[in-house]
Amino acid sequence: MWGFIVRPGFARNIFAATSAAVVVLLAVPQVAVAAQGSPTFTSPASTTFVVGVPGSFQATATGTPLPTISRKAGAIPSSLTFSAAANSGVGTLSGTPVAGNGGVYVFKFRAVNGVPPSKNQSFTLTINEAPRFTSFASLSCASNTACNFTITTAGYPTNTNVALTSGTLPSGMAFTNNGNGTATLSGMPATAVGVVPLVFTATNSAGSATQNFTLTVNNYLAITSAATATCTAGSTCTFSVSARGTNTFALNGEVVHVALTSGALPSGLTFVDNNVCNSVADGPCNDTGTLSGTAAAGTGGVYQLQFTATDGSNDADAVQGFTLTVNEAPSFVSPDNITCIEVTANCDFDVSARGYPLPVLTQSGTLP
Repeated sequence: MWGFIVRPGFARNIFAATSAAVVVLLAVPQVAVAAQGSPTFTSPASTTFVVGVPGSFQATATGTPLPTISRKAGAIPSSLTFSAAANSGVGTLSGTPVAGNGGVYVFKFRAVNGVPPSKNQSFTLTINEAPRFTSFASLSCASNTACNFTITTAGYPTNTNVALTSGTLPSGMAFTNNGNGTATLSGMPATAVGVVPLVFTATNSAGSATQNFTLTVNNYLAITSAATATCTAGSTCTFSVSARGTNTFALNGEVVHVALTSGALPSGLTFVDNNVCNSVADGPCNDTGTLSGTAAAGTGGVYQLQFTATDGSNDADAVQGFTLTVNEAPSFVSPDNITCIEVTANCDFDVSARGYPLPVLTQSGTLP
């Protein structure tokens, strides 16, 4: 005879039958298995923060299981942090950018869930920053003597306009907006007019800033050397800061002194006041100071300094804003090798170099 035994809860039964009896040999349950999938980023590849304003961005990725997101290959300002819970598919970039953080930062997010290949996303963070003035807020000129000064700002975007919004320049002087975050005061003041208060305003798409500026026009006292110098890291550099004092040494015993009154020199450079005007024969009273030394490795960049000359006369001190540029040949600071193990996994390595101007990296040879 034939018969069937059905066991509930099983999707299928395999039966064997004989003429005498029916025997159930095997029952196999149905088990659902989730399909695995490698990570895929679902969030945008860029965002914008603003200096002084709290910001937050979530990097998200899908995959089975959910991936862990990390940040790699590129620096961010110390005012920002990145955090991500393991196997959450979410990472958060957050913080409040501070002054000086304005600019563009390029780095990578990486998503890994154990299913190859892992994924990298090139990411661009833009931090907008309202302008701030980086040049000194005072200048001294001598009448009938050429006088030039560069007004500088920082911020992002860098196409900042600088305007003279209050005050009147002495006859013979002009103000020029350079359209790149700088402006120039230049000319030859016709007469000594004493202290002239001015106001500058800098504006970009992120905001604006003002600076109260003091222009002093003396009768004679002035710093007469150039307001810029360029040195090279690792090489000897010498620059003479020269000043002119009132031509009354024999009567008043005046001596011109030149001092570095603001700003920090790079390691390896020093400044001394030579005070060479020591006798009547030296009149008119010409004095110098010397900037010299060898800028140390790693000091490449731009340094804003201020020199002040005084001669003991009734003229106000002569003040000069000074820009020192230290050029530096490129040098690599990253290791010279990397080992990649698995052909199915991403292999990341940051190649970094220092120098000024900032070096451009190129690659030669054939990558696998």
